[in-house]
Amino acid sequence: MAYSKPTYRWRILPSPIPPFFRLAREFVGYVTAYDTGLADGDNTVLRQSASLSDPAVGLSASGGAPVYYRRVEHEELAGAANLLDTALPLLRGEPVDRGAIGAPTCTQVSTHSPVELLVTDDVGRRIGRTAEDAAVLEEVPLATYDRYLDMRSVVLNAPTRSTVSLAGTGDGDATIRVRWLDGAAVTRMAVFAHVPVTARSRGSFSIEDGARSAGDLTIDLNGDGTTVLTFAPAILDGSGAEDTTPPDLTVAHLLDVFAEDRAGNLTTRQRAFDAYAYQWLPPLVAGNGRATTLSAGRTIPVRFAVRRADGSPVRDESVTVDLTDATGRPVVAPLTMGTTPAKGVVFRDGVYQADLGTKGVAPGAYLLRVRFDSSRLVGQLALGITLQ
Repeated sequence: MAYSKPTYRWRILPSPIPPFFRLAREFVGYVTAYDTGLADGDNTVLRQSASLSDPAVGLSASGGAPVYYRRVEHEELAGAANLLDTALPLLRGEPVDRGAIGAPTCTQVSTHSPVELLVTDDVGRRIGRTAEDAAVLEEVPLATYDRYLDMRSVVLNAPTRSTVSLAGTGDGDATIRVRWLDGAAVTRMAVFAHVPVTARSRGSFSIEDGARSAGDLTIDLNGDGTTVLTFAPAILDGSGAEDTTPPDLTVAHLLDVFAEDRAGNLTTRQRAFDAYAYQWLPPLVAGNGRATTLSAGRTIPVRFAVRRADGSPVRDESVTVDLTDATGRPVVAPLTMGTTPAKGVVFRDGVYQADLGTKGVAPGAYLLRVRFDSSRLVGQLALGITLQ
């Protein structure tokens, strides 16, 4: 059984040791023709699926069995009348209407770390939380509030004028999105990106479902009225609002830094930097990109490449390669740049190569780690491996 409500799904690629940043990179998602597409636009970290199948990508989680759809509230899943009215005729072998996943017209408001979300309609009813540890308020009819890890989501299924209130839960950078959906399509989206917040921040903006518009977001950065910032939303329509194309990360980026002292003095700085692509190479990984299971005590043939946006290889002498356990403790001596793969890391034909010995290392799950720390290249690569 499944119920119709804008939801997400996920698929996780296996990894013996899944650090959060690597786990997030390896989420694989896509918007189906059946579900309401509430994707963030980067084609990653999509959760759940009400459809159980997606012919467009050859997915079928039902195993060929017929799937029946009924709309129920979450608290009714154990005994909703329409579920019993479906299950009993099926047990008697009687024909039953399969139903279909609904295509709701609704408004979705979502916040992405580190802010809490509360929506108040035009008559003062509320849905969401006033603070991270506060109780969920569910006063708005037909509205739902959900929290997925550091994301909060409110879905309004009845058109209204609303005020969106935000409460900071920590220091950082927040993104707030408003999506207007017709059936399964996002037809318009308002986005507030790179909003600086603290644990004391308070903010608000208005939305008008009839006009499908969002007002400017006002943020009181420290909750004391001394620093008030205003952000206008970016508006995306049509295909732009539904775009789930993964971004090209191997391009130039801009880093904005925002700082304030206790007297309320503000300053900002912007720096440009390039992001490079990397790839683990055989024989360390199989054709599907997953690490093979290796023998404890044997040499690990490490091969990987780092490339610029134009495909040219990146050579950097600061490279180090080591192996750590689940706590991050190194279990072998690190390899640095050397003359042969047996004695260090070498760079040949655009590929980094090293033979990492594991003599004395017990069988188990480990993390193969590559680090760069120079004036032009900083970062870490990681790959979970199993020694047996």
